Amino acid sequence: MSAWTKFTLEVVTPLFSGDDPQDKTSPIRVPSIRGALRFWFRALAAGHGVEDLTELAKQESELFGNTNRPSPIRLRVNDGPTARRDEWSWWVPKPKNSAFNGVHYLLGQGLWNHRDGLTRPHVPPRTEFTLEVRFTGNERLDSRFLLTMWTWLYYGGLGARTRRGFGQLRCTNVESTLNHPILGMIAKRPSIDFYRKLMRDPVPPKLREGTGLGATKAESPASPLPKFPMLAPYGWKGAVLDPDPYDDLEPVLHEAGRRWRNYRASQDIDHIPGKNTRSPEWIDVIHGNESEYPIAALGLPINYFSKKSQSSIYKNTIDVKFGLDNEPGRRVSPVWIRPTPLKIGPKESDPTSWYLTTHIFYSELLPPGARLEPKKKLSQTPAIPDETLAKTQWDRWLKNERRR
Repeated sequence: MSAWTKFTLEVVTPLFSGDDPQDKTSPIRVPSIRGALRFWFRALAAGHGVEDLTELAKQESELFGNTNRPSPIRLRVNDGPTARRDEWSWWVPKPKNSAFNGVHYLLGQGLWNHRDGLTRPHVPPRTEFTLEVRFTGNERLDSRFLLTMWTWLYYGGLGARTRRGFGQLRCTNVESTLNHPILGMIAKRPSIDFYRKLMRDPVPPKLREGTGLGATKAESPASPLPKFPMLAPYGWKGAVLDPDPYDDLEPVLHEAGRRWRNYRASQDIDHIPGKNTRSPEWIDVIHGNESEYPIAALGLPINYFSKKSQSSIYKNTIDVKFGLDNEPGRRVSPVWIRPTPLKIGPKESDPTSWYLTTHIFYSELLPPGARLEPKKKLSQTPAIPDETLAKTQWDRWLKNERRR
């Protein structure tokens, strides 16, 4: 068995994990990392030829273990940072004259409120820790793990609100006796040009060497949406939303929240939060006679916020229920928003600036038998968007267009 490989990982955007401010243990734990890696391996393998669910589960277990046997690749976290319980921080500004702030909107009701600021502990940006990995010596398994790790660091993260850009990590250094080409790619600072290429094909072919994964699944306009996330052009699209960079984390987080709020409301935000920012669904479905509900393509359930009571209007919540058992569930947003630090230029010495990037898994919105269920009786029951309507919402976000 090989020696431990040490990856120095840096928290790029604030990482929220854990609720107890008295908990002095690190919220960055091996089970959380392994869980994130499992998700990205499934998306990676499914996008490269492994679409049978039984085979996908078999290959995932081979790499990450199951209830009957542990993973052959061992992980451990050293010097794991503890979370801080700060009401305010340099990257989250205090409210000013009730003006809208995109950082507050991205954090949402679960992580921030107007009175108390941040409501959950977090690991601040620029914090470093060490992830140690002991590989197997099996080229296929080790290559698959390294490719999965590269994918996770480029597109995913850890903790709450990961899909809204929080909890991103990057590798700043690798110490290893293992001679593998992906090791250099994991620690390499990406350039804006390289990242734009990834938005067309998210996994460079040369990184798949030695993994045993097939070719990228090509897009087929006549095919239905995949049943589950696939990291390949057939089931995934990405974009760099702005041609010009930002100089720091706070302004790019604000812009990300501003754009997402505008897109969900489909109207420009005003200086005063909530003024002229109701979504078309609020007007046409909750307070109207229509049933078309495109906003469901952006994630479920949907709670509407009351300025008067400063809380969600639960009687207007749109839930999603499954099957004959009427079980409540959720559909996490397929849209990932990522403030991304990238080099301006190909040289390693080139300066880094912040870009607003995004990607979407174009997969089945909800399984057969699911339905939307409003808590308040409406004139028409909201309808699940069909494939065409859902794809339209996602396409428009990537193109900076209005939803309606």
